[in-house]
Amino acid sequence: MTIRHLRVFAEVCSCGSVTQAAQNLFISQPAASAAIAELESHYGIRLFDRIGRRLYVTEAGKRFLGYVEHILRLFDEMEHVRDWEEGGVVRVGTSITVGNRLLPGLIRAFQGRRPQTEVEAVVDNSEAVEERVLRGEIDLGLIEGSVHSPLLESIPFFHDRMVLILPPDAPWENGAALPVRILGEYPLLLREKGSAGREILDGILSLHGITPKSAWQSISTQAIIRAAHNGLGISLLPYLLVQEALERGEIRYATLEGVSLERGYFIIRHNEKFVTPAAQDFIALCLSLEA
Repeated sequence: MTIRHLRVFAEVCSCGSVTQAAQNLFISQPAASAAIAELESHYGIRLFDRIGRRLYVTEAGKRFLGYVEHILRLFDEMEHVRDWEEGGVVRVGTSITVGNRLLPGLIRAFQGRRPQTEVEAVVDNSEAVEERVLRGEIDLGLIEGSVHSPLLESIPFFHDRMVLILPPDAPWENGAALPVRILGEYPLLLREKGSAGREILDGILSLHGITPKSAWQSISTQAIIRAAHNGLGISLLPYLLVQEALERGEIRYATLEGVSLERGYFIIRHNEKFVTPAAQDFIALCLSLEA
């Protein structure tokens, strides 16, 4: 079997049509059909169910596709070997906190070290970044909290803490230690499911048997800060993201009695993905933040 066979199979899976796949790959329809037939004959499995004019991937085909996509990614990366020394691209995904507070400085410093290397960045919640690393869409992820897949390597590189943010007229001083039950006494301003901060908050609520009074849910930290400023509720957010608002007096913060709100930030990468010299340099730069 050849890379060509695998590309034909992946393209047919993508568009559900041998004819369309052949057009996309600039080959003839008989050649594409022959490639699929040869794959099925070679491995002794049926890759597609043919219903009417459309093809549907079988369960065996879906499993086979996972291997094919991984092989094609590795092959495509190898094709860029000539770029490793002088240029190339490092694709990085970060959580909201890292993207807002750490990523701009990291990219600026990295470009100073490797001006010929491009950095492509995407900012999303930690769960989405982890999924992108698993699918091979990005080389490295910079997230908060632990990873959920054994296929990922996790390297600690920074530390921060969560804080309970309160309205500016709250009846407590900055840094006050409040009982955990307060999380059930005031409306909560929640980050979206999939964010590391939301995972921490949900864990605290579950551990202490607290049913929250949810005010709203938002992917925007600034929206949550403004809501807290206007007395609409309280929230648990990373100190890095609320530091400036605290300094301006827009909100107050507190800790929770008996609850550790310290948390780590991690570089994550796929165990089976080759780490280019440029990606190695980016990792080293991240590790130098708290050196």
